Amino acid sequence: MNKSVKQPSKKQKITKDTLLVELLSDSKKIELLVKAGIPCVTCPIVGIEQNYLTVGAIAEFYGLDINKVLKVLNEDVDTLSSDYNNMVIIEHIHHSFIHIKIDDISFLVDPFKIPPLGIANRVSKAYLVFTHPHFDHYSPQDIKRLIKDGIEIIELIAPESMQNEVEKDFPELPARFLAIGQSTTLEDVTFTPVAAYNINKVNPSTGEFYHPKENNWVGYVVSFDKPYKVSLNAALSYAPEDVLNSIQTVYIAGDTDVIEEMQMLTGKIDIAFLPVSGTYVMTADEAVQAAKIIKPKAAVPIHYGVIVGTQEDAKHFINKVKQVL
Repeated sequence: MNKSVKQPSKKQKITKDTLLVELLSDSKKIELLVKAGIPCVTCPIVGIEQNYLTVGAIAEFYGLDINKVLKVLNEDVDTLSSDYNNMVIIEHIHHSFIHIKIDDISFLVDPFKIPPLGIANRVSKAYLVFTHPHFDHYSPQDIKRLIKDGIEIIELIAPESMQNEVEKDFPELPARFLAIGQSTTLEDVTFTPVAAYNINKVNPSTGEFYHPKENNWVGYVVSFDKPYKVSLNAALSYAPEDVLNSIQTVYIAGDTDVIEEMQMLTGKIDIAFLPVSGTYVMTADEAVQAAKIIKPKAAVPIHYGVIVGTQEDAKHFINKVKQVL
């Protein structure tokens, strides 16, 4: 027999035996989970197992100090609300799917394979931002899922080379299309498309690059109107805590190799999201080379664990990038 889940009140103490499902329906508690350092709250495995997982079990799985986790989770949500007034939440959900949230506005970059329970419990309205038209970055099926789940789609943002495809698929949704270097400001957050292409990843069946330069596909430099404290939720990252206290620029590389245009970003990026899978994009070692050029203050591996690339690739990147940043 299915029993309704009792939601914890503000005053109800969270313990190691509290079920994860009791927290995931409350956006403030989700913010606390992120703040507590529990990565991948949105991973599919969590969506499947949340009815059985306890806070203690998930903390143990991720090697977190349960006492520290509980201390954060039992913070007064009113205090949390004021603390988050000057905070941006950034999640690497999986693959190249990144969620940036500032106040009540979300930016979903390359949304793909929406987790089983969806993300409507913490996303109410969103801009959808795309780097290029490959199915694992521009997924009409996932866009329709977001709409079905009741998320308000404010606008679609994509490179100008995608205009015909996007307008054909979603004529009812507002959209804007950008050339490389053409900035646009959305809710005090500026997105600037930057080049993303291959120089050595060739499709053997066609003899052509998977991501040709002439297609003008992109990554993005995301700039906030002022420095923010960032709560970063990623399964793997190199992100010193003091760095996360003041973040203003984020680089989302898109599907790319190490390219000469990265030199224009040197010393200008606070957090870099870099693909590490190889095959279609940079390998982990090439992503380290990119980090050497860009010199971000923090780095997060992406584009692994779903289609190509493994967690070992991401771990290799983290171990190497620590030595160069």
